[in-house]
Amino acid sequence: MAGLALFGLTTAVVAQVPGAPMQFMLVHADPNSGNCRPEGCMDWIAAEGMIDARSPADLRKLLASIGNRKLPIIVNSPGGNVAAAMEMGEIIRKRGLSVAVGGTRLLSCPNGQPLCGDGWRAGAKGVVYSVGATCLSACPFVLSAGVRRVVSPFSITGVHQIRTTYDQERILYRMRYQVINGKKHIINRQELSRKFVGLYDSTKLSKSLRSKILAYFKKMGVDRSILDMAMSAAPSSIRLITPDEAMKIGLLTDLAGADDLVKAGACAVGQPFTSCQAPISTDATALIANPPFADWQLNPMQDFLPSFATPNSSPTPQRSDCVQEPVNYSPHWDSSRAISSEISVMRCRNSASVPSSTSPSPKQ
Repeated sequence: MAGLALFGLTTAVVAQVPGAPMQFMLVHADPNSGNCRPEGCMDWIAAEGMIDARSPADLRKLLASIGNRKLPIIVNSPGGNVAAAMEMGEIIRKRGLSVAVGGTRLLSCPNGQPLCGDGWRAGAKGVVYSVGATCLSACPFVLSAGVRRVVSPFSITGVHQIRTTYDQERILYRMRYQVINGKKHIINRQELSRKFVGLYDSTKLSKSLRSKILAYFKKMGVDRSILDMAMSAAPSSIRLITPDEAMKIGLLTDLAGADDLVKAGACAVGQPFTSCQAPISTDATALIANPPFADWQLNPMQDFLPSFATPNSSPTPQRSDCVQEPVNYSPHWDSSRAISSEISVMRCRNSASVPSSTSPSPKQ
């Protein structure tokens, strides 16, 4: 009989960034937005926030509620959990959906809460924008899954190193064993104690994880060089991907605005958006697809557009937790080098209302 101390390791592969968990919502075009025809308006799926372990299940739930409709997904995300992003990508590709980098703002919602409760209760009518929308870190795994992948010159796409977090525990066992022909055979093992030791992070990819990621991008039709781009930037920074680079490696199929994809709907790959018309629907579908979210479940991350994109708008107040770019900022000019992810995201956070990426979030 002997006591043996062992280390137990659990891992989480993340491209960790702060922010509220991703929310999904079926959105109807605002009748005054230009995304309507006399017989009705277009719909899309808004995906806003940080990708976490629950995001794939939330996406499946919404897709199940809309049946076989092939609606475009408009994603605006600072990144998050890589494994969850890949699972979302598999769902999107299987359904044959298109993805665009863009933001959604519901009517009656303030800039700080683009998917607020008042907007949902008003029928989930909204508008799509591209300027300042982001798809960073783990988000390009989702973008790459679209059968059509749409990026605007005014949105921001980028990647960085994948970080694996190891959770260490020291576990003490009491084991009974028997020696037969000089070899030890364990009869039983009893756990006596378990103690948390600590966490440590690593940006070194295991062979199995690297192979899994490369196989995923190959399946989606994206060149393997995207992983080299990611590994060239530390987790605290972002390697921006220009539209030209994204087109070259297959990360995008169309250089256009997110609203162009909304108007085109499930336009066939290679078919010009101008020759397509998205199907229309009634507002009643929102009641089926969108559960009654509580206000705290809706994305509290604060988006803002550069001042040049919002004529006659008052300047955004400067706060210690906000970073705003100068008027002539172009994120693609510095794409060959890593820059601060806080700068590239162009986002403010309200630290009092945004849960950390590791905090549990209650579900209704």
